[in-house]
Amino acid sequence: FARNCFTNLDLTVNRGTLTLAYDWWQQEKFAAQVNVGQGNAWLSLPSDARFHLLARAPHGKIANDFNNLSVSANSSGSEMKINQTVNGGGAATINVRVDKGKIKIAEANP
Repeated sequence: FARNCFTNLDLTVNRGTLTLAYDWWQQEKFAAQVNVGQGNAWLSLPSDARFHLLARAPHGKIANDFNNLSVSANSSGSEMKINQTVNGGGAATINVRVDKGKIKIAEANP
């Protein structure tokens, strides 16, 4: 579990659930790398957050609450991925990968 970390992060869980949560948003330059082997990744972000989102679930699902995000299926079959800027982008990049499991991108205070 990581909360309100506006610095470079590299978080890895082999099995289980990893949560990255922000109660507020600062326009800082940082990169958050989240990797889950088997399990789930939950992201909770404020509705005014501005960032570049990369999400990939080779053998899983991606769900999100941000209306401007599209989830696309790879032509290879079951892989789901997102490569999108949220609210015009910003200096932050959030990169999430779950090999087997689910990614949920939640709008914390819609």
